[in-house]
Amino acid sequence: MKLRTLLLVTAFSCSTAAVSFASPIDNFKLTDGTNVITFSLPSSPTPDQNVDLFLFTMNNVAVDVNGTPENYFISFFTESNFGGLCITTGDPTCISDGSIINQAGPQLYTGSEAVPTFSLGTFSLTNLGVNTFSSDFTLEITSPIPEPSSLLMLSTGMLGLAGAVRRKLRGVSHHGQETQSPPKGRIH
Repeated sequence: MKLRTLLLVTAFSCSTAAVSFASPIDNFKLTDGTNVITFSLPSSPTPDQNVDLFLFTMNNVAVDVNGTPENYFISFFTESNFGGLCITTGDPTCISDGSIINQAGPQLYTGSEAVPTFSLGTFSLTNLGVNTFSSDFTLEITSPIPEPSSLLMLSTGMLGLAGAVRRKLRGVSHHGQETQSPPKGRIH
């Protein structure tokens, strides 16, 4: 009876548990052989600004430049506008001063500028103009290994607990006494 109650409570708990998913995060790493620039953004971000067929911008992104963190604007451009990205303290279109990098290359996302999804992989970028860093960079966009679902982990734990209880009950006879098997190697 206790095992049945345990299983019913477990089944009810699993059926009412809320399933939550964290927004996947992509990691960005720009390198030119000397400098390293890193930041993270959601895989499918909601842009702070977007101009259809031109760019989308993320405001106040924590960017680590050679070990020094600071917030920047990051704009991602369409293929028809030289692709690539720009990291700046000022103008998100990267036309005026304030860019630490302005790199042309392939378009780094799929979908529209209003609803982009980043493309994973390694991309060669080419410097556009005078910036803090004027060399060509390589960009690597990776996605970390997702963590297992909490519901799956809970279910696995409950199945293990039910198995342990079942094993324990097998060792007890119907009269509540431990069953004994004859010693091995002896004939009675």
